[in-house]
Amino acid sequence: MPELLYPPAPRTNDVSGYYSYGSYCKEGKPLPRDLRDFVSDQNSRGTIVVAFGTIVPWDAAPLDKLQSFVDVSNIPSVPFAQALNNFTEYRIVWSYNGRKISVGKHIKLSKWIPQNDLLLHRKTVLFISHGGLKSVKEAACSGTPSLFMPMFAEQMRNAWLAKNKVGYAEILNKFLVSKAYVEQKISDVLGDPKYAARGKVLKEVGERQKKLKDSRGLAKQQEEKDNKTTKR
Repeated sequence: MPELLYPPAPRTNDVSGYYSYGSYCKEGKPLPRDLRDFVSDQNSRGTIVVAFGTIVPWDAAPLDKLQSFVDVSNIPSVPFAQALNNFTEYRIVWSYNGRKISVGKHIKLSKWIPQNDLLLHRKTVLFISHGGLKSVKEAACSGTPSLFMPMFAEQMRNAWLAKNKVGYAEILNKFLVSKAYVEQKISDVLGDPKYAARGKVLKEVGERQKKLKDSRGLAKQQEEKDNKTTKR
């Protein structure tokens, strides 16, 4: 996680690279062909990635919350999913492991997705997630504007800091989820260039930090090599 997301706290010098923003950023790999073709649609205004990690089971989501996103088939209509169905100008990739739902052709459901590779794809414009540490890191490394809906543990803190200290994210309150609420939040982030601008700065800083760390590592390796040669 970027150091900006950590308030001042006593700690030893960072020798592991864990806290050094950029040191943990990974390069994106090519997407599987089906995903690549899906997100590369020329008519799409961009890709929205939805992923809440492996410990947030969609099949346990309250129906009224799930219905807010998409239509639930064979279940009485109740007010997360309907909202996504309305963003037909975008391509939505949703890591979903829940009950059967009916979604539009612009939405692709999958039990597993290459999250980091999708976030680094040139057409990705929004990331909707629970705000876990790994997701926040990958969002920061890719500079992707985000909507975090914290569920438990440190996620509320992660989301709050990403919004208020860095500025590339907004927060979805899980207790207020409704079709209109989710739609409005998505539209707010997609429609305001400040989130993409902050994300771009964050990504550029991370890339510089990673290059600096890599160059230091190479310099250290060369120094060790020279020392061994001298001893001989």
